[in-house]
Amino acid sequence: MIVVGGGIAGLATALQLKDRAATVPGGLAVQVLEAGARPGGRVQTEHVNGFTIEQGPTGFLDDAPPTVALIERLGLTLMRQAQELDRVRRAFNLEDEDLNLDLGPLGTLL
Repeated sequence: MIVVGGGIAGLATALQLKDRAATVPGGLAVQVLEAGARPGGRVQTEHVNGFTIEQGPTGFLDDAPPTVALIERLGLTLMRQAQELDRVRRAFNLEDEDLNLDLGPLGTLL
């Protein structure tokens, strides 16, 4: 079985296929093909000038049972980081104004 893409979805799919391989008569070989230099897709950690920079998708279904099960299976800890509306208003000095969160892809540059 070939999984195309080594991002989080591809790696999770490969892990699930590996788990199910024992139930397939004759077994099942699973191979992940990734075009990039490393697996993980958008998920990566960089260390720059003594700082740790975590990169990843802008969101995922962190309360969905399959996601929770995968996190537990891998022995990871989910750390939620909330973006509170009041902090956004203060950051953009919008305390007395309505905040339209539909800023589009370039909204954070405004």
